[in-house]
Amino acid sequence: MKLTTIFILFTLSAFTGLHAKTNLTPELELELIQELKVENYLTEQEFQFKSRQLKSQIPSQSPQLMGPPGTSEISGQILHAAVGIGGIVIDLFDADNNSYVDSQVSDPGGLYSFINLPAGNYYLGIFNPTDDYVDAIWSTTGTQFCSYCEIPAQAVINLGTGVTSSGHNLNLTVGATLTGQMVETGTGNPVDTLNVEITKPGDPSFNWFTFATFDGLGNYTVRGIPGGTYRVYLSANYEVNLHIPELYNNIQCNVCSSLAYDGMGTPVILSNGFTQSGIDFTLDVGASISGKVVDNISLNPMQDYSLVMIFNETNYLMSSQIIDGVLQDPGATGAFTIGGLLPGTYFAQGGDWGRDYYIRELYANKPCPWSGCDRGAGGTPINLGVAEHRVGVNFLLELGGKISGHVSDALSGLPINDNDQYMQFYDAAGNVAGGAFVDPITGDYESARAMPAGDYAVRTGTMFHGRFSPGYVMEKYDSSGNIDCPGITCDLTTADVNVIVSSTTANIDFALDTGFDFSGTITDLVTSSPLANVHVLVYDDMGEFAHWATTDINGDFTVSGLPAGTYYAKTNNGSNLPFMGLRPSAVGSWVDILYNNLSCPGSACDVTTGTPIVLGGSPDTGINGTSQFSFELPDGGTFTGRLIHSETTSGVANTRVNIYNSQGAFYGGYESDIDGYWMTSGFPPDTYYLVTQGRGGMVDVKYGGGYCFNGQCDPLTASPIVLGGTYNISNINMILKPDFIFRSGLD
Repeated sequence: MKLTTIFILFTLSAFTGLHAKTNLTPELELELIQELKVENYLTEQEFQFKSRQLKSQIPSQSPQLMGPPGTSEISGQILHAAVGIGGIVIDLFDADNNSYVDSQVSDPGGLYSFINLPAGNYYLGIFNPTDDYVDAIWSTTGTQFCSYCEIPAQAVINLGTGVTSSGHNLNLTVGATLTGQMVETGTGNPVDTLNVEITKPGDPSFNWFTFATFDGLGNYTVRGIPGGTYRVYLSANYEVNLHIPELYNNIQCNVCSSLAYDGMGTPVILSNGFTQSGIDFTLDVGASISGKVVDNISLNPMQDYSLVMIFNETNYLMSSQIIDGVLQDPGATGAFTIGGLLPGTYFAQGGDWGRDYYIRELYANKPCPWSGCDRGAGGTPINLGVAEHRVGVNFLLELGGKISGHVSDALSGLPINDNDQYMQFYDAAGNVAGGAFVDPITGDYESARAMPAGDYAVRTGTMFHGRFSPGYVMEKYDSSGNIDCPGITCDLTTADVNVIVSSTTANIDFALDTGFDFSGTITDLVTSSPLANVHVLVYDDMGEFAHWATTDINGDFTVSGLPAGTYYAKTNNGSNLPFMGLRPSAVGSWVDILYNNLSCPGSACDVTTGTPIVLGGSPDTGINGTSQFSFELPDGGTFTGRLIHSETTSGVANTRVNIYNSQGAFYGGYESDIDGYWMTSGFPPDTYYLVTQGRGGMVDVKYGGGYCFNGQCDPLTASPIVLGGTYNISNINMILKPDFIFRSGLD
């Protein structure tokens, strides 16, 4: 089964459609979702679901499977209601890397077999979204119903040489069928450029791949859905969609899944073996954006694929399109159209696939560094009215250069076995200019996108989302010997690597040493209960950020990969994280503290006033120190509310609510979610003032009224909020207006 549509999750259970070409391979799709994961448009859980789906379509590269035929066999029967059923496609996968091995079709009695297999680990699955049966995998505990799920140990078949492993029977269930109409408003013309999706509100673990079939007359059918209560919504899935997606019933949305996840829309109850009809969608034509991605001198299209992304005014990915290059289509022009958009303010990003030497850009003609691009703050707004078609959003890409090298363990000389290794590059002003993946198998890296010619600092790890190789001290490249650089404790304005146009500067290598560790536990001051998902931020003796860790379910944490020295540590319950790519959100009502037991509300205090933690010397003289540094967090009062768009009354996402105490001291910023809701961590009793801080697309506002332009806002002129104890003050809602007021496309 070859899928031609990419469905990308970029916030908690929020999909957006990448309008994929039909010849885009699963390997290329996998590259793309890895990149979106790095730039924080999907979570680890969401990435794993999508990568399992894609890897299951990629033929296994296992040396055993690539070699001569084996002598082993796997067989079984496919049944429904204890009766064998024929014509069912069953897939065999390599369990070691989740990749595709082979497919068979059951005979009239439901029997199947895979022969000539080499020894290895395998699993069996039935993942056909167009048949009537619920997707399933075989396991020793019985048939498990799931869609591209994480494979449990009970599902792995350990196959020896010359062995016939039989009795792998799957008992299938006929799922529910969902039908309805999808037509255009006014004309009644059929619409088939959106897929029908389902979600269970409030359940982040639910992921189910659906595939709608269309009859050309405006009717759709989705089969094999497990019985349950769902929200049903649409997402774009073809090259050009011009219709606004909807959440059933009649709720228009650019990205509907977040609303569905939050429980909006009309519930749809589905029962196994039955058809639920009449789930109809009558769709309006939306606004659209068109242009080209071409070379800035020749005006010729790219040789390879290019990619255009559309973001809203709060930096959320709304829609994307992959564009054929000349290698894929000799007649390619670089043209794109992204439609089905609601009226609003948007920002556009365009670039090549990363295989050539073009610099990624924001519209219009502004560099957009990989792992360091703030769309709303740097791009030119594209203001769309109702059903407006905006043309001429062109990307004239300039050539740049790249950096490559190797990362290894200093002691063994081998690559570091970590799938989350990254590099980051900085310009002479200390601004992020680019980045790269590190291949965990080879240890090699190359710039993910080209950068303008010039001099750059190169460091391991990334401050975009705080990914550092566990246990290793991060370094900055220096031609005379690399420099320890955990966090931002080194000077990143000194550039040691020269990049020239249309060339790769190679051999920028790193051999990383292991560092010192310290551990601890975070508990509730009153109950002594462990607190999970609380961050511990570590700073050096100059107060510069060095490293961090997050508590597990037992409240335990370990900070590793620090060079010998003096450090300070504070807790962080969601505010003031030093990473551009992580959106801060509170996880509890506790008041942050600075070690050892100094109040630090909102994690906003002078860290050097805390008790020092010394690694590599007294009081910690051990290698990889084992000292315990524990924190007990007191409970505090909290604030909650919603940010609301003045034009649409929808929530304003990805915007911070900054908190100030009675003296005007900054006590942290808390970011609104996809629907505009926000919550703070705990604060001690005091009088507080609240001000929003957006990314350029909306005018900031003070609580109680009054707008702030150009970042000029005195928080003490906001309406005061008195917090008298450890309780929540709710419904602190603020209305934000767009920085550009428009109707029908007129500024």
